[in-house]
Amino acid sequence: DSGYVFRFIPDLTGHSDSLLAPQETDFARHLFETGSSDGIQPPAASISLTIDTTSSYPDTRLGHIGWIRVYAQTNLVLTFADGDQVPVNSPANFAFRLSNSGEWKLAEWQDVQTSAAARSGGPLPQRALPAAVTTWGALRRTYR
Repeated sequence: DSGYVFRFIPDLTGHSDSLLAPQETDFARHLFETGSSDGIQPPAASISLTIDTTSSYPDTRLGHIGWIRVYAQTNLVLTFADGDQVPVNSPANFAFRLSNSGEWKLAEWQDVQTSAAARSGGPLPQRALPAAVTTWGALRRTYR
C-alpha cells in the first residue's frame, strides 16, 4: 500500500516513531544487499520467516473504519555469509485496508512490546549473539 507505515514500539530516546514505505524499501535494500548504512552489519545471506496469526478484529482506531487488525507472532532468522544467525521473535499488529481496486493491502505494521523483547529504540549490537532476542524495530533501526 502506498500509505504503508511501520510503527516502532514507543521509546524515550527521541527517535522517529515510524517508517514510511520509501524508508522500508531502503531498509530492505540494506538488509539484503548492502548491509547497514554505517558499514558495521553485513547483509543477510538468507532468511527464514514464519508469521502465525493469533487473532483478527475490526480496527476501531479513529480514521480506520473498515480496516482489519491482525495480531501475529513473527519468527525471523537472519543467516549471514559466515554462518552467524540473528533471530527476531516478536509479536506484531498488522492493519489491512481495502484498496480502491478491491484488494486488501497491508497498510501498517506495528511492533509490539513483550517482556522478553528488547525495546526497539537501539540498534542491534555488533554481530548479535545467535541467542539474542530483538525486535523488528531494532532490526529496522540497524539497517535503515
